[in-house]
Amino acid sequence: MAIDHSKLWEEGKYVDLWTIPHILAGVLLSGYLYWLDVPFWLNLLITLFIIIGWEFFELHFLNVHEHLSNKIMDVITGILGFFAMYSLIIKYSMQTIVPYLVGLTVIYLFLNSWGFLAYKRRKLTPQ
Repeated sequence: MAIDHSKLWEEGKYVDLWTIPHILAGVLLSGYLYWLDVPFWLNLLITLFIIIGWEFFELHFLNVHEHLSNKIMDVITGILGFFAMYSLIIKYSMQTIVPYLVGLTVIYLFLNSWGFLAYKRRKLTPQ
């Protein structure tokens, strides 16, 4: 009997499995923008703009409807990821961080692909 992995990716009221990619989005945006020498405040504003923009994009272009509390938590967890990465960058050198940034990018892409396929499967499967 096959396990239905699409159930793992169902929306939660506050947090769900999608919380991990949202945290990683903040981590990766912060890390790559820092690597490009973007100053802290501009980095924070760009990251915040992209994270909030993604929530609007999901709703208006992908027709993904979530609880408002989940959308707010998506933004909060993305910003927490931003600050987590920034604190690591301050503590360690960027040279130390880059291999982790690359590894986290691979994990991020894997999780988003898995989640997207689960979402599509749920939409195609009659309830």
